Amino acid sequence: MRQKKIIANWKLNADYVSIKKFIDNISEVENVDLLVAPSYIGLLPTMNLAKKRRLSVIAQNTDLVTVGNHTGSTSWIELKDYGIKTVIVGHPEVTKTFNESSVLVNKKVKTLLENNMKVVLCIDE
Repeated sequence: MRQKKIIANWKLNADYVSIKKFIDNISEVENVDLLVAPSYIGLLPTMNLAKKRRLSVIAQNTDLVTVGNHTGSTSWIELKDYGIKTVIVGHPEVTKTFNESSVLVNKKVKTLLENNMKVVLCIDE
């Protein structure tokens, strides 16, 4: 039987105080994996606050570029290096806003899986 998951994608809706309050008050649930996806600036603080909790911190998205002049981009290598093991890919807000094709989403999925990372693949809202 597959493990059930509850995923909270915080988008841009969680400042440090909100993150701390959430983590301090979250109830752990038997046989359910709890995952949270803060904005990029919230990844490390959330990871630090969640150290003693059964809570996984995941990324909202990633780029395929791994190095270079790509202002605002976050590579999967950076995420993995910081201990992020799972990435949301194909979220409709991202695919529409940044014109990500299904071909690009597929490349992201394959790249992450080939590099021992997990994927939360969004099909549609």
